[in-house]
Amino acid sequence: CGGVACAVGQCAPGFGDCNGDPADGCEAQLTEGDVCPDRCRPGFADCNGDGVCECGYPNSNAVCGAEGGAAGSGECRVTGCGEGFFDCNNQPEDGCEVNLRTDGRNCGKCGASCQGGTCGDGRCLPVKIADNQPSPGQILFDEAYVYWSNYFTQAQGGSAVRRVSRDGLSENSIADNQPFAYGIAIAGDYVFYTTGRFGNAAATDVSVLGRARKRGDDAANPEVLLRIPGRFRGVAFEEPFVYFAVYDYVADAGTTGGIDGPGIYRFNRGTIGADAGPGAQVTVEKLARAARPMNLVVSGNDILWTEEGATGAAAEGAVKKCPQRTGCVGAEVRLGGGFRPRGIGVDAEFVYWVNVADARNGTPSTVVRARRDGSGAEQVLAGGINDARELAVDDAFVYFAAYTGNGVYRAAKTATGGAPEVILENAPPPGLSPDLPVAPLTVAVDQSFVY
Repeated sequence: CGGVACAVGQCAPGFGDCNGDPADGCEAQLTEGDVCPDRCRPGFADCNGDGVCECGYPNSNAVCGAEGGAAGSGECRVTGCGEGFFDCNNQPEDGCEVNLRTDGRNCGKCGASCQGGTCGDGRCLPVKIADNQPSPGQILFDEAYVYWSNYFTQAQGGSAVRRVSRDGLSENSIADNQPFAYGIAIAGDYVFYTTGRFGNAAATDVSVLGRARKRGDDAANPEVLLRIPGRFRGVAFEEPFVYFAVYDYVADAGTTGGIDGPGIYRFNRGTIGADAGPGAQVTVEKLARAARPMNLVVSGNDILWTEEGATGAAAEGAVKKCPQRTGCVGAEVRLGGGFRPRGIGVDAEFVYWVNVADARNGTPSTVVRARRDGSGAEQVLAGGINDARELAVDDAFVYFAAYTGNGVYRAAKTATGGAPEVILENAPPPGLSPDLPVAPLTVAVDQSFVY
């Protein structure tokens, strides 16, 4: 009783007093979740005026009539999905059933699976598979494991070469106590690796090229194949040869197994064990001259590499190739360049690399490509990047890490120099999240994941 008049207090579930007339009580039969006409839950509408919000599906946007209207004003029309939702199964009865912001099987778009990971705000959040690694560098993988080199010596594992199963459940060291471990290459049951300190050269620099079994059987005592007075950088394997870059070399040290200075070299792994003089268990052949080479790749008949140049000046940085694997000393082909180019990726037509940011004049990093046959001009795919270091390529994209930018990005191979697409990006200090990239150094990519 409202004062002296009878009124409807509360309707039974499924019914509503939609006309406000206590004489007929809760006259409107409602469907689950509906309210009275003109007060339907978001996305629904009562288009026939019977008090039931029959027009619409979950998480959809519905209107009545051609332009939309009030109850009883016309034919039901569903205009689309609510913000963040989508109809991924094309079944109207369950409406826009997927929340693209949080669904780990449809993260950001239908069918984009996070492979068991978490979807946050429409992006797959990273899954941590190995923790407490001191400055992990180069990354490779096979069907079951991910491999990397730890450059620094602090924290768990120290400076070493390690691997972890792709599910993160099994981790082991491959080569322990390898100061400034850098390049890695997989060859059957073995991993070849190089070491070499960054920074200015010192007369005391000694670096090694070694190998160890994947399983870690000889992690405590890996096999040293070459030990030089200088610094190694990248290494690659293409049966039966191991290719590698010598960044610098003490000029008056003589030769070590055939190494006489900076350049690109190789040896046949079938010759491992042969005494080639002090510091060498293999005899190498020089394939190309190079001024402080960094990364290299072997593809088809080509050997391709980046080099910083003798002084590191922008005009000296180069991307070069040998058009035959047997070497081209004195006939190296320059394909492009920039300031301290690093990272290298290839497809059948192009070579891709990163020009490092030049802090001396504030020039940001760029991602660049050039034709492998030397024709045409270089093309900048992405620019304005905060200190990119390394990259990886798949069929359609170039992926790269921004060290001081705390992010991982990608650019289409057909891009024309604009801002790259964000894959993962952290907040600027001091708001850094430990669950997002913090000073990422390098990337690798397969059909499902970016590492």
